[in-house]
Amino acid sequence: MSFEHKNRPLIFLKGSILLIMLSMSVSFNASAQDAGRLRVVEVKEAKGEIIRRENFDNYDANGNLAAGLIIQSDMGGLTFTSSNGIIRQTQKGNEWRILISEDERQITVYGEGVLPLSIILSSNGIKLESGKFWVIQLASNITREKLPVILDINEGNPTLLINNEEVEYSPGSPQQLSIGQNIIQIEKNGFNPIIDTIEVSQENVFFEYELEETSLVNVQFRTEPSGATIRVAGTPVPGTTPETGFLPEVLYPGFYEVSVIRTGYLDYVGEITVIEGQKNEFVFPLIKNVGYLLVNSETPDAVFTIDDQPYDLGTAIELAPRNAPYVVSINATGYDDYSERHSITQGDTIKISQGLAMITGDIIVRSQPATASITMKKDGQVVETWNGTRSLRDIQVGNYEITASQNNFREETRTFELTRDATEQINFNLEQIDGVGSLTLTGLEGSNVTLRGPRRFNFENLPTEIATVPYGDYQLVVKKKGFKTITQDLTFRQSERSIDLLDNYVPKTKGKAFTRSLLFPGAGHIYLDRGGRGFLYLLAEGALIGLAVKSYQDFSANADAYSKARNDYLIATSNFDNLDQIQKTAFQAQQDSKDQLVLFLTALGAVKGLELFDVLLSKNYKKELRRAQRGASLSANPATASLSFNYNF
Repeated sequence: MSFEHKNRPLIFLKGSILLIMLSMSVSFNASAQDAGRLRVVEVKEAKGEIIRRENFDNYDANGNLAAGLIIQSDMGGLTFTSSNGIIRQTQKGNEWRILISEDERQITVYGEGVLPLSIILSSNGIKLESGKFWVIQLASNITREKLPVILDINEGNPTLLINNEEVEYSPGSPQQLSIGQNIIQIEKNGFNPIIDTIEVSQENVFFEYELEETSLVNVQFRTEPSGATIRVAGTPVPGTTPETGFLPEVLYPGFYEVSVIRTGYLDYVGEITVIEGQKNEFVFPLIKNVGYLLVNSETPDAVFTIDDQPYDLGTAIELAPRNAPYVVSINATGYDDYSERHSITQGDTIKISQGLAMITGDIIVRSQPATASITMKKDGQVVETWNGTRSLRDIQVGNYEITASQNNFREETRTFELTRDATEQINFNLEQIDGVGSLTLTGLEGSNVTLRGPRRFNFENLPTEIATVPYGDYQLVVKKKGFKTITQDLTFRQSERSIDLLDNYVPKTKGKAFTRSLLFPGAGHIYLDRGGRGFLYLLAEGALIGLAVKSYQDFSANADAYSKARNDYLIATSNFDNLDQIQKTAFQAQQDSKDQLVLFLTALGAVKGLELFDVLLSKNYKKELRRAQRGASLSANPATASLSFNYNF
């Protein structure tokens, strides 16, 4: 890849331009009375424009990041000074970017034929801030007469700049230039650039230029470590630097600004000299631009964040240095938060080991009877179990649920939120009840129900009511054709209880049955609890598969026999009639076995198709469940609604 000189002037070109403009400024001898003036037209903040912290050239002598001004003008050739000095300056056409100290008060603008303009920044509403730009637009009151000028260039399609502004070049077409001195720059890939100052007048409006050819030079780049991107004069070199060898490029001889960028490393900005006939290999060692932060905490479930981004505890985190400190936080539910600001410098390691202080309160539980079983849950998880009265001190705050139970007593539950330094007093006075109760189960008709516990109950249909169920722990198992089996443990200690199972049924779908049958004969019917029909399909398809395999083996053997007979016939020198008859017999045997194979495969396909079609014609168990749920909703009796509830597993 070659680089055009457009927007990438060489160092010697920059110097030549400055010398020419300086000579133009010195040659200007108009009196101060006749000089033009510059004025400030508009001042505004430059949105989205920033000054990169990674570039060391963007800092003043005190090590502070610079502020910036973007100065735009209708005239070229401007120069600038400031009270504290200009840090860095770039130009593109009639726009200048100037880096100055954040505490700068004033800049002065100079131009050919105009009086110097001093700009007091604060008086113009400019509040400089490190890393940010302000835009100042200037205008002059000078009007210079222009003449059509012909520039005759021997090569086509050159890049033409007049007074640092690129213009379109067309052979024979005039350029409108101001009377007096004008700077001409002509560049073209593969040719030496031309820079010239011309004097335009009524008698001097034709200028000839001849570009001289030059050659590209091979250039190679390497970085330590590899994986960096390289820009030459602002244009990226394709690819990244390899682990071994060099990243190749071709450039014209000259001076170039090179920037090397790799994530996690300090940017390198410098200059290289490309010399024709030399090796032109450039190696750039990079400095890792990171510090390290290692955070540990013994607090359970602690979450560690840097600027609100989570990281793993106990792992050294690489952080790029920056002016603003990083906010390091450790948080855990039920604990006081930890948060501190830490500044990271390149190469340093900061170690933090911080335990969090638990936020606590007290819980006092009293129960009657004194032997009642107490279960305490926090956020749904069992944390303590005991019997009778108990005082718990310094318990972590959070949402708690405490349940008291005992045989022949009605179970009671309290829920509450324990807050910092609070004391929660929970009193249970359980109501004594008989040791048996009634249980009503509702669900889909045709369900087979088994209740296993202190007693075993079996039912062939729902709904059903069990009048006397001893208190205790049970396992409920519900089976229904076309639905997955429902299994759940439950504790029964109520005088009466109603459990609606409709929301717990999960229908078996035709789609899953179809997939199973597609993969294995009869599997879909077995999945849909139609095992008898599935077994028939399994037998039929298994037999057809066996016959097809046997037919294929016969076909292969007969094909080999026919091939041999055919070959014997073709190479025979006598006994032709007998060999021909053997050949025909072998061919017929081959065809017969082939026909059998096609027949069995066709039959297998037909049976498989019938099986899949039969699966699709199976009962839609989803519809059965929806009908039952709609019926239950329509028949709900508000007068007894308080006696029943949905039991979700």
